[in-house]
Amino acid sequence: MYQSFIFDVDGTLIDTEEAILKSLKSALKNGVGDDYSIEELKPVLGIPGDDALEVLGVNEKQRKVREEWLHYMESNRKLVRVFPGIYDTLEKLKNEKYCIGIVTSKTKKEFKEEVERFDLHPYADTIICADDTDKHKPEPDPLMAYLNKSGETAEKAVYIGDTLHDEKCAHSAGIAFALACWGAVQPEKSNPDHMLHTPKEILQLTK
Repeated sequence: MYQSFIFDVDGTLIDTEEAILKSLKSALKNGVGDDYSIEELKPVLGIPGDDALEVLGVNEKQRKVREEWLHYMESNRKLVRVFPGIYDTLEKLKNEKYCIGIVTSKTKKEFKEEVERFDLHPYADTIICADDTDKHKPEPDPLMAYLNKSGETAEKAVYIGDTLHDEKCAHSAGIAFALACWGAVQPEKSNPDHMLHTPKEILQLTK
């Protein structure tokens, strides 16, 4: 069915939700004195950190809060793990010669510091990070950059992600979207082309 399998990172390949939200909550409280609940912060999952802070109205002290956020992320890195079944699925896709991509809202620096330790990046033929485009999810630019760099076509590609930002990005780029239910944020609001309950189900999209 598809030749190119493109993965989001947070909430799709690795479980970072608890670490991100706890770190952001602490950074906002210490940086600007705002005490958000975890539920109030969930809507900013899946977009670049600076964009998330803008959505939350953090402007004057954005740099300080961003630094605090990264500091707390380092402290909470023990909470981050690869979702069960991801390694096996990537291995099978790779062995079958499918094209594997990663399109993430993390910057290259964040990707290197937070993701590469899990050794997921060697599976990817093409990786697009937040600093590769001027516009970010939910705009189509990150996935368009992937298509341009990889040489793959939108018709033969599927983007696997966990947020509405991922879904809007995919559909705006003319790419099918598969919802990763194992890490999905607000799945009841999603209208995906495919609903995946486990990483293993990704392999069904090759048939």
